[in-house]
Order: sequence, then C-alpha cells, then structure tokens
Amino acid sequence: MAKQKKLKIVADKHIPYLKGVLDSLADITYLPAREITSNAIREADALIIRTRTRCDRNFLTGTKVQFIVSATSGADHIDFDYCREQGITCKNAPGCNSSSVAQYLTAALLQIAEKERSSFNELTLGIIGVGHVGEKVRQVGEAFGMEVLLNDPPRKRHEKSHRYTSLENLLQQADIISLHVPLNKSGRDQTLALVDKDFLSKMKAGSWLINTSRGEVAKTSDLLEAPSDRKYILDVWENEPLLNRDLLSRTELGTSHIAGYSVNGKANATQTIVRELSRYFQLGLDDFIPQIPLPTENIIIPQGGNVFQQMQSTVFQSYSIAFDDQLLRKKPEDFEKHRKDYRRRWEFKNYTVQLNSGEQQLASWIGKMGFNLQFR
Repeated sequence: MAKQKKLKIVADKHIPYLKGVLDSLADITYLPAREITSNAIREADALIIRTRTRCDRNFLTGTKVQFIVSATSGADHIDFDYCREQGITCKNAPGCNSSSVAQYLTAALLQIAEKERSSFNELTLGIIGVGHVGEKVRQVGEAFGMEVLLNDPPRKRHEKSHRYTSLENLLQQADIISLHVPLNKSGRDQTLALVDKDFLSKMKAGSWLINTSRGEVAKTSDLLEAPSDRKYILDVWENEPLLNRDLLSRTELGTSHIAGYSVNGKANATQTIVRELSRYFQLGLDDFIPQIPLPTENIIIPQGGNVFQQMQSTVFQSYSIAFDDQLLRKKPEDFEKHRKDYRRRWEFKNYTVQLNSGEQQLASWIGKMGFNLQFR
C-alpha cells in the first residue's frame, strides 16, 4: 500500500500560539511574511498567512495550494474570485479581534472626552460599518451614555431597518466618527478612499475621526489638506509600513496597526485557523483551544476623585493607548517591528476591578465593559 503523502503547509512565523500545534501532523515551514513567495509555496498544499501576504493570480499561479487560511478578521489581501476559479478554499477569522479593537476604542474615547472637556452624554458617536467590531463599539458608546449613530448600507438593505442613518446625516451630527468597514475596492459598497475631501468637508466642525479598519479607506492627501479642526486617531495607514510622517504629526494619536493585537485577539485568530485547517484536512483538531498566558497582575483599583477619572484609571491600567502612540512617534520607521514585537495586552475580561460598596454607577459601567467586579 502506497504511503500517504504528508500534508505540506507554509505558515507565517509570526502567528502566535501556532508553533508545535500542527508539526506532528504536517510538514510545516514557518517563514516571515516577506519570504512567503511564489517559489516558497510551490509545493505547499496549504497556506497560513496574515495581511502582509497578498494571495492573487501572480502569487498562486504554478503552485499546488488548495487551501488558504488567514489569521485576520479582514480578508482584502485574498483574491477570492481567482481562488474560486482555481478551486482554492479560503478562510479567515472574522470577529477574532473585535473585543481588542473595542478596548482600543474605549481608551481613545476617554482621551477624547478629556481633551474636549466634555461629558460623554454631550458627545455623539458615529459608527460606519456595524459588523463584529462595530457592534461592540456601539456597546461601548452606549455604556458611556453617548448618543450612537450607525451607518451600514449593506446591513440596512438586508435588514430593512430604521436603526441605520445616512452617511450624510452621520457626518453632520457626530462629534466622533469611527470606521469599521472592510476594504472594498469597487462596487456599490466601495470603501476605498471613502474618507476623501468631500467626506471631510461634511464632518461636523471640530469633530474627530478614528480609523482602525484599513489605511486605504482614507486618502492621506485629503486628510492632510482637511480643515485644521478635524482631529484624527489613526491605527491604520496607506502604504503600510511606510506611513506618511506628516500625517503622523497631524494625528492626535497614532499607532502601528495594533488595535486588534491583544493576547486574546491573537489566540482567537489562531484557534479559528487551526480549526478551519483541521476540518478541511480532517486533522482531528476541530476543538483546538490555544493555551495563553494570563496577566500576573490582574487586580485594578480605580484612582481619581470623580467617576470619569475612575473610568479612565480603570481602562488605562489595563491598556495605555498613549504608550503605543509614543512608541510609534519615536521610531515610525520601525512600524513592522512595533507590530512583530508588540507587548502582551490583555482584554478587560482578564482583569478584576475592586470597588468599595456603594459605588453603583461605576460598578454598572465596569460590568458593561466586561471587567470582573469585586467589592472590597
């Protein structure tokens, strides 16, 4: 009886919690993204990738690849039409980092409220793109007591719901606009260059734009030329990793595409890709759960005299967006290194917040944000 050929896999070496999981079941080669070339994958049956590997006709022609799985929530780096033509199955990990991005947005909103010296019930949050991430950001905004406007044309058409508003109305009303759209390069719901001169001119005076989706959703040249009272928090950039230094200088907060980079988000992605690979090739890992480290210091005691200060203290003890901003500003040329060597960041659910009894307003908010709660 002929010996069955061992499955050949090429995997991005920087996907966490993956090494060792498949090694006894397949001939697996781990490479940095820049070395995952057409030649490197020629004999591979399957690819495990991230956004830095563009899977299209030029890349895949002449290879034996039959299965591609990306450890990412987005999938605009995969040419699905070409893969479908060639019989290549493609999967990704939608929603894997949604709680991580929501944590990033929570920190960003607290920074904005402090800078604007406004209470949250005076601010309107506009969310463009209400998928896995957008829904969680909506919950954050509502937990803060903000008015929340939603814009999602595909969902509005499908659901025929009045919960969604027009883009024009959102731009006119929102004090803060947060982008959570996929990168669609054409078609009815194109998002490529969605944020252009016209978009920016329609934004409410003095408003904020937060982009954690894709850099190409916003035109760099138009962001730079917009009225000076338009304020930006950007985690994603056109032409990554070569971000525009002038745009970085213009931002209130700038980070290196790490909004979804919590320990939990990375583990969720790896869990999804291993299970998808297992189901396709029948590897017996359909219930795989990665073992992740937990924070050694997971008790948070809020500091400050009022509820807002205590909210801010609680969030910033779990995640400091200002730290990531300063890291990028010091060495923007190390954009990829900042991502590859990103520190361990845990989501709210891994922390216990200790309160005195009677702090019911803060306790209610802490519960809504997903922290564990303990009364002293």
